Amino acid sequence: MPKRKGFTLIELMVAIAIVAIISSIGYISYASAQVTGRDSRRKQDLRSIASALEIYKQQIRHYPCTGDWQVSNDDTSTFWLTNVSNSDNAACGVASESFDTNYIKNLPIDPLSNSSSANDIINGKSGAHGYTYYSASAPDCPNSPPGTYFYLVTALENPNDGQRNELQPANWCDGTPTKFANNTYVVTNP
Repeated sequence: MPKRKGFTLIELMVAIAIVAIISSIGYISYASAQVTGRDSRRKQDLRSIASALEIYKQQIRHYPCTGDWQVSNDDTSTFWLTNVSNSDNAACGVASESFDTNYIKNLPIDPLSNSSSANDIINGKSGAHGYTYYSASAPDCPNSPPGTYFYLVTALENPNDGQRNELQPANWCDGTPTKFANNTYVVTNP
């Protein structure tokens, strides 16, 4: 019988196994790079919003006040961060002092979409996406009325990020460290 040229079944299986291992390593590296990229964008988005808030404060003399946490949405045509004026926030001026395109062209949205409540985001719930803003009265801070400080918070996907709140905690208005969830990133006024 003549000898055939070709690969044996074992040689084919070894080649397929090697390709599968290399593909798995590549996919894991790619997925990790995507998570890191999305978290980097989240941090930059919050820094951009913080810069716009500083411009707002320079012109209006206070940050936009809130009654509670304000949460980002997927509608880029509206500004989810607004100034709320009421009797509790008398120092915050009138609601017509809007935070709008005079300060930032568009408010950024989370790279995966804004699909969570404020509590899910600030508590770092797995799968929570979006940005939250807060500048309301706090019982512990009688010398820091609404509009004199702010907090921007987002949940990170990478649990090993070196800028997580538990590693670099922001401070509340009374100077005590914040107690947001372990996988959150916080930007506040200096």
